Amino acid sequence: MIKSLPGADMKTDAIVRLDRRAWTYDDLREMPETMDRYEIIDGTLYMSPSANVWRHQRAAGNLYMMLRHWLDAHDWGEVYFAPADVVMTPDKAVQPDLFVVAKERLDIVDAYVDGVPDLIVEVVSPSSITYDRKTKYNLYEKVGVREYWIVDPEAHTVDVFVRREGRFDLLDTFAAGDTAASVLLDGFSAAVDDIIPE
Repeated sequence: MIKSLPGADMKTDAIVRLDRRAWTYDDLREMPETMDRYEIIDGTLYMSPSANVWRHQRAAGNLYMMLRHWLDAHDWGEVYFAPADVVMTPDKAVQPDLFVVAKERLDIVDAYVDGVPDLIVEVVSPSSITYDRKTKYNLYEKVGVREYWIVDPEAHTVDVFVRREGRFDLLDTFAAGDTAASVLLDGFSAAVDDIIPE
């Protein structure tokens, strides 16, 4: 759920949208540190509270370890996890749950990521479903992310979208008992039950 009321209650479990003015990454850097996640998409500031620790962190952590192991073994690139600022343009700065940058593009990674990761993973929570499946999906498709995974611990699914002809195409929705596979990371796969334990 996304709230769009100016001055919305910041103690909500929903994503708060503040679009009273055009926000930039410079504005974001001037904000005080909090446990909340602030992101800017097309000049609109979004604040999302911490997700359910058990389900969200467990799924993100499991997939991080699988990606880390595969990337190390194949010398393909690096995987990172939130909180880490990914500045795609001055008015598009997000903190994906996980993201991968190819070895030949690691020069975009320093104090923050100045560019577009190759693969992004978002682990959805009930309050972020629309945000991750629509707002971020549209952003990632527009800026050229090559592969986007949406992990849904509640539904016990992993959606894998691959970039084809400038747009995302759903490779598949992987469910319990399935093994999710990447096209970009040729040979990488992960059992949904290992990503999202019961």
